[in-house]
Amino acid sequence: MEQSIDKLAREAEGVFLLAAARFWSSLRHNQSLAILALLLSIALWALITNEENPPKTDIFPTGIPIQKVNVPKDLDAPGEIEPVHVRVTAPLGFWLKLSADHFEATVDLLGMTAGQNQVPVKVKARDSRIKILEVIPPQVSVSLEALETQQVPVRANLQGSVPFGYSFDMPRFSPKQATIRGPKSLVAQVDAVVADVDLEGRKESIDQSFRLLPRTARGYEVRGVDVDPATLKVAVPIQQLIGYLSFPVVPELKGEVARGYWITGMRVRPANVTVVGSRDVLSAIDYLSTLPVDASQATTDVVKTVGLKLPKGVNLVGIEAVAVEVTVAPVPGSLTLSVTVSLEGPSQFVTLSPDTVLATVSGETPTLNRLSPTDIKAVAKLAGLEPGFHLVRLQVSAPPGIKVDTVEPNVVGVTLKAP
Repeated sequence: MEQSIDKLAREAEGVFLLAAARFWSSLRHNQSLAILALLLSIALWALITNEENPPKTDIFPTGIPIQKVNVPKDLDAPGEIEPVHVRVTAPLGFWLKLSADHFEATVDLLGMTAGQNQVPVKVKARDSRIKILEVIPPQVSVSLEALETQQVPVRANLQGSVPFGYSFDMPRFSPKQATIRGPKSLVAQVDAVVADVDLEGRKESIDQSFRLLPRTARGYEVRGVDVDPATLKVAVPIQQLIGYLSFPVVPELKGEVARGYWITGMRVRPANVTVVGSRDVLSAIDYLSTLPVDASQATTDVVKTVGLKLPKGVNLVGIEAVAVEVTVAPVPGSLTLSVTVSLEGPSQFVTLSPDTVLATVSGETPTLNRLSPTDIKAVAKLAGLEPGFHLVRLQVSAPPGIKVDTVEPNVVGVTLKAP
């Protein structure tokens, strides 16, 4: 049995090898036809693709920025070069996606000398679907200048102002000179390198580094020039003037608001004031109080303009009084009342149990103080009930501004008799 299987396997292998040999022999004899068929297939595919997405030739509307490469070490090319345009061919569907990022424009300055140079512009497409036909203009004028090094003064430009009651000393910094390097025409414009130091609102001394900017005599920044060192450490001492201090203001109230009301908040404008006086007196002050603000029997907000209680020899700076606002609101509360149950519907009944209930209500205390048990309605509706005993749920209501929280009990027993 095993011998028969091996025999069949060897016969099958021989048939396979024979068929493979005949296939490769046929391919060698018809190689030219196979290549021709492949080329025709490629041509047909290209024709179909071109019909569905034909190429578009036009000038790309966005300018292409030009990069300068291989700038000689002893020269510089200040300023920007006007972007160039390109006439390109690309598939129509791809045109909608084109941007300046699909192109790279450069001018090679290798071997150029100082002065004006006419340099050809090279533009490369970053996508193989784009074919560049023309660069507009094909060459540009690039001005090269010799690099120059120069020593210029260093200055600190103080901007803004410290708060009232503070002063500052002249800035301290080092070095007093810096080295600038760049094209000769730009270096000639630099009058000094300047560190801008902002004093606005500062109450503490400044000791930090600031960027140095090359400036003209009129204060305009000159771009394209390198500065060494690039930063400057500046120290500006700031101190509080003797006798000037700021303190919080605390309102003083007198009297009590009306019964059922309470004070929910107080606000003073301004919340802090500056005063002037001797150092010994000011050092003993933690805060300043207003003159008394009368809130007696108040039921609404109280707004008053009042002066301050100032120690002898101390005076306000810039203002004479402050505004005090006291916010007054009703106190929330609750109340429990014994309410008589009333009936609505047929009056023939035998018993009502209980005939009074306890209703707990809540609201603003002044409103609760004016409330009486008769203002709360507890009604048992009998309409539609048959003779006999029934448990009826009460319907309880209260005046506007009053909320019914609980009713105990909230059902009553009613026995109706037949008419």
